[in-house]
Amino acid sequence: MVDRLTRSIGVTLTQDNLNGNVLAMQAIIEQAQNQFQPVSLLLYAFASLIGCVGLLTLINLLTTSVLERSREIGIWRSMGATGRNVAGVFWIEGASLSILAWVLGVLLGIPAAYGFVYFLNRVLLSVSFAFDPLVIVEMFVVIMGIMSIASIGPALNAAHLRIADILRYE
Repeated sequence: MVDRLTRSIGVTLTQDNLNGNVLAMQAIIEQAQNQFQPVSLLLYAFASLIGCVGLLTLINLLTTSVLERSREIGIWRSMGATGRNVAGVFWIEGASLSILAWVLGVLLGIPAAYGFVYFLNRVLLSVSFAFDPLVIVEMFVVIMGIMSIASIGPALNAAHLRIADILRYE
């Protein structure tokens, strides 16, 4: 209905030889959002790349931890720890590191985002700072998902180490 009204006004103005470019507010908003879609996609690509780097770093860290603590794992297993208990230790280690990264990301990310918007206001265009607290929860879920994927391999590797091979190794 709004589109019909704006078209009707545009046609009437054009017939009277006036500027017939009439747009509804929703159409103006959509045009503005479409202009920034490439920038938005670029920012999502950077965020995905950072997530992949975090995933690989956590896998490397946990794998190294399993290798360095193999004798400790052997002692745990000889004292009766199950493979699930040993895997749980490394999953908790990954979770604690991920939660620490999330907290630091929240504490540093909000001021950095505000600074980025301030910079855009000064240099490029006027943009207001908007913050959705639900994004913090979404970020936590994504980080814990990345942590779970990264922890699977090292935790299973630690759980399947044989006691005799570990204790005989050194």
